[in-house]
Amino acid sequence: MEPKKPLFKIILSTLLISIFSLTCLLGVKANASFKDYQPVSYDISEWQGRMTDSKAQALKNEVKFVILRVQDGMYKDKQLNNNISMMDKYGIPYGVYGFSRYANAAQANEEAQRVYNLAPNARFYVNDYEIGFNSKTNQATASWADTMRSINGGKPVVLYSGMYKMNAFKQSTLNAYDALWMASYSKYMPQPNYNYDLWQFTSQYYSSAMGKKLDANVIPVNGKPLSFWIGNNADSNTNNSSQSDNSVDSNNNSSNNQTNDGQQNNTQQTDQSANSSNSDNTTPTITASMKKRFYTSKKITALRVIGKHGVNLYSSDGTKVGHAKKGAILDIDKLSINGNKVRAVNDTEGYYFSASKKLVKKY
Repeated sequence: MEPKKPLFKIILSTLLISIFSLTCLLGVKANASFKDYQPVSYDISEWQGRMTDSKAQALKNEVKFVILRVQDGMYKDKQLNNNISMMDKYGIPYGVYGFSRYANAAQANEEAQRVYNLAPNARFYVNDYEIGFNSKTNQATASWADTMRSINGGKPVVLYSGMYKMNAFKQSTLNAYDALWMASYSKYMPQPNYNYDLWQFTSQYYSSAMGKKLDANVIPVNGKPLSFWIGNNADSNTNNSSQSDNSVDSNNNSSNNQTNDGQQNNTQQTDQSANSSNSDNTTPTITASMKKRFYTSKKITALRVIGKHGVNLYSSDGTKVGHAKKGAILDIDKLSINGNKVRAVNDTEGYYFSASKKLVKKY
């Protein structure tokens, strides 16, 4: 007969077993949320080179549809005609986008008209807006949508921009579009304060078909279904594919709420928090002498906000486009440091900020 174990040893053993089990459970859940997304589409332009028969055939097995660039301002993409020809030849559904350069409604209407004229058989049409805002931007952007809708025979009209820049548009402008296509490069599905229908989750997805790293997209939870993007008359090989194969599942959405909540735009915070008296949260002014003293780091690609009141985010023209609260993870393309000052830029999402080094840290 074994001697009786002291009561405290029994309690301690039970507690340790419980902690170990809970740790394993949480570990499995955390790992499960990090998955490689299977793109539903790529966006392609002349920068990816010439589309060949072999590339197009392979591309059809990688994605459900592609989004082709038509123009940059009024500059026609030099691979557009060949890209369209290859998509038609191999039955790959495609939408098109124009990188917008307009400064007013008249220019917006002209750009929209030209996008349609150059690709009249596209499944949908995208206004790719990434430049700075002015007093006429909202009116012009809504006018782009109205013009396109009046000439394209009822096909979807879509607005593309970075996560924070999208937030700078008025709600009435966003409502002028049938869908929103948003760029935000992160492992978890972003949760901004507006609904979006297509998520460009990376610019570094390797395509075996193209032999290059591409911008890649997935359909988020509650995004427009695959049929919205490819229509009901798509090639049977594509149209019969399940949307769930290429959409972000609810597990990732749930994990994002717990782990990456800091990436959300925090427009619901009080004005006192968003407009803290901390001088680092005012619109920064960078003088020529300051620029000379900044040095650039290419090793840091993301920063965590650690300041109590967070940091404000601005577009290139100084317009406030969002507020990142404490704990937010901000992806950055360019980082400059001068003494205790940091300037960071995210070209894709269309924001920059300037702050004290004590408000952010390397992630």
